[in-house]
Amino acid sequence: METTTQFTTIWNDNIAYAFGLYRLITQSLGIWPFTCHKFISKCQVLIVCVLQLTMMISIIGEMHLQCGEVSDKIQNISLCSCAFMTIVKVTIIRAHNPRMHEIMMSAMQDWLCVKTADDNKKMRSCAKLGRSICLFQMIGAYVTAIPIILSGFAGHSAVNTTNSTDSDIKILPLGTVCLFQQMSSSFYTSVYIIQCIQLLITCTGNVGCDCYFFGVTMHLSGQIEKLTDDMERFGKEKEDTDCHEKLVALVKRQNHLLELAENLETTFNIVILVELSALTYEICLIALQMVVNLRMGNSVVIINNIIMLQILYLQLFLYSYAGERLSSGLENLGSAIYSSEWCDSPSKVTKDLIFVMMRCRKSFALTAGKVCVMNLESFTNIIKAVGSYFSVLLAMFDK
Repeated sequence: METTTQFTTIWNDNIAYAFGLYRLITQSLGIWPFTCHKFISKCQVLIVCVLQLTMMISIIGEMHLQCGEVSDKIQNISLCSCAFMTIVKVTIIRAHNPRMHEIMMSAMQDWLCVKTADDNKKMRSCAKLGRSICLFQMIGAYVTAIPIILSGFAGHSAVNTTNSTDSDIKILPLGTVCLFQQMSSSFYTSVYIIQCIQLLITCTGNVGCDCYFFGVTMHLSGQIEKLTDDMERFGKEKEDTDCHEKLVALVKRQNHLLELAENLETTFNIVILVELSALTYEICLIALQMVVNLRMGNSVVIINNIIMLQILYLQLFLYSYAGERLSSGLENLGSAIYSSEWCDSPSKVTKDLIFVMMRCRKSFALTAGKVCVMNLESFTNIIKAVGSYFSVLLAMFDK
């Protein structure tokens, strides 16, 4: 109760601009840090996981019955992978709620403590980047889901199945025509609505959690850059007491931001590892599906595949770019101190600066399960690896 009251008190227009979208996304999934203690939030997480799990079961059951074309099977595998990723992201973020609560509370306090117009401009710039990426990703995700959801409105379609002699099959969004055969109209409507909800949750949970991570990371990297500027301006005060107090404040801020970055890495490193594996697999499958549809001349599905590939590549890039920006920002703190007017500072402060610079040498890296460092170089290597995997899959498919 105290958490909710405190959150309501500090929420303002600037915070709404920076985190309003992420609040909407995470509240719909039950993982918004300030409402996780509520019973309804726990129910939301349970419902999301159950719906995604039943979606995976129905898709696997359909694949086991050996129904549909090759492109349909590839799409089903991709949807099953996305559903699994949604469960992983929601459960892990929920499990690390105390860490995310600390990060979000600190972020909101940052907005409340803005003192200059320049600081406000820089913070809004970081927030704008996160919002823009979030809107682009979410719109793209829902656009790819719309053709799948609307597929059933075409009525009936002739589908060849191995277990049914009925050529007039009712289409479902997940393509589970063999699993749900000879349905009544009311049952068909119920299944159709449930599968539409499952697809929307998949889009929101899978892509939305990535947007949430990226938005929080952009704010944190913006605060690290602000600290870098403050360290470069250090040394202008000539009085020993003032310089020492300012140095202590800067060091405390540095330790606080490093702690937040480590909390973020602890929360998301397993998510990134699973995401990295799933994205590599999905990109290869969707590219293979695009090749199949090119040969069949299905232009509508090809456009949908291109949009999906862009979303997946951007998802992969977001984690790499976020890791690069965080690690490089923390590394620049040592150079910022050296670039300050330390030579004009009192000798006592100058000696302390040596220890601060040594502290800055402690490296930080956003990792995928403590296995792979996420930065722009790793993104390039991953893209090359994906190209190699796709070449092997294409060769196997042609055979």
